[in-house]
Amino acid sequence: MVLEVIVTSDYEHMSRVAADILISAMGIATLQEKRMFNLGLATGNSPKGLYSAMVNRQAEYYAPRIRAWILDEYLDLPKVHGMDSHPKSYKAYIIHHLASRIDPHFAEANFLEGLSSDLSQLKRDLLDGSSVQMVGNYSGKAVMIAEDCSHQDLLRIKKILGQYSKRIYEAGGIDWQIVSTGSKGHLGFHEKGIPFEADDVILVKLDEQTIIDAVEDNHFPSREEAPQYTLSLSATGVVNLCKNVLVLASGSRKTEPVSKSLLGDITPDVPISILQRYASHNGTFSNRKAIYVVDQAAAAEIIGCERKLANKGITVQDLRG
Repeated sequence: MVLEVIVTSDYEHMSRVAADILISAMGIATLQEKRMFNLGLATGNSPKGLYSAMVNRQAEYYAPRIRAWILDEYLDLPKVHGMDSHPKSYKAYIIHHLASRIDPHFAEANFLEGLSSDLSQLKRDLLDGSSVQMVGNYSGKAVMIAEDCSHQDLLRIKKILGQYSKRIYEAGGIDWQIVSTGSKGHLGFHEKGIPFEADDVILVKLDEQTIIDAVEDNHFPSREEAPQYTLSLSATGVVNLCKNVLVLASGSRKTEPVSKSLLGDITPDVPISILQRYASHNGTFSNRKAIYVVDQAAAAEIIGCERKLANKGITVQDLRG
C-alpha cells in the first residue's frame, strides 16, 4: 500500500502529471490487458486540465473498455424543460468537459440522478424529523433516511444510494477514483464532521462553507440559488469501493486541508485524512495507492516536512523545476 505526494509547479504541471498517471493506468488495462476499467470522476475546477489531457490523448487508451462513475451530484436542482439534466448539474459538467468529447465513447457513464419533480415538497420532507436524522458535528450533515419513511421522494433517494454502491461493487470496484478537496477538507461531499461510519453512498446537507465556495467559484450566482443537498460517495465508500485514489489540489485555498490531511491525525474533522487509513491496510483490495498531485501553493505547508511525512509512511516527490 502506498500514500504518495507529488509536488508540481503550478496547475498546468499538476494536470500533466495527473494525466500521465491516470492515462498510463487506463492504457495498460484497456489496451494491454484488454479488460474493463472503472474510472471514478470528480467535478469542479481541479480536474479540468486532466480531462482536457484525456481528450487530447485518446490514442493512449481504449474508451469503449472504460466505465465512468460520477463521484457526486446535487440533489435539489430544478428540472429544466426539454433537458435531462440541469446545466449546473455535475452530470452536465462531465458530459461537457469529458464524456461528449471522447470518441469512441465510454462503454458506460454512470450518474447519480438527483433531480426531483417537486423541490418544495422534497425540502419539506427533508425537514421532517420523523423521516430523517441529520448526523454530523458541524453544518454539513449526513441525512439518514428512516427505514419506515413514507415519503416517496426520500424512498426513491434511499434506493438510488443503495443501488449505486451495489453496482460499483458488482463491477469490481473503482480502479482509479479522481478526487479533489474543499477548503474544509471534504472528500467528495463527505463534509467535515460526518462520521466515518457513514454508508458508502450518502445524502448530504452541505456545509455552509461548501455552498459559499461554490458561489465564489462562480458555479452559482448567489447563496440563495445554490443547492443545499447532494448525493455523494462518502469517505467510507472511497475506502470500501476504490482500488486507487488520485487527489488533485491546486491553489492556496487547498493548503490547509492538504497539510492537515497528511500531517495531522485521521479525523472526520478533515474527511480526506481517511486516505492515511486507506493506504495503511488492505481492506477490500490489496496493493492500492493514494497519490496526491498538488501544486506548489497547495503544498506550501508540507514542503520541508518530508521527514515527518516519511515517519508516517508518506513519500514525497518534488517535481518542481
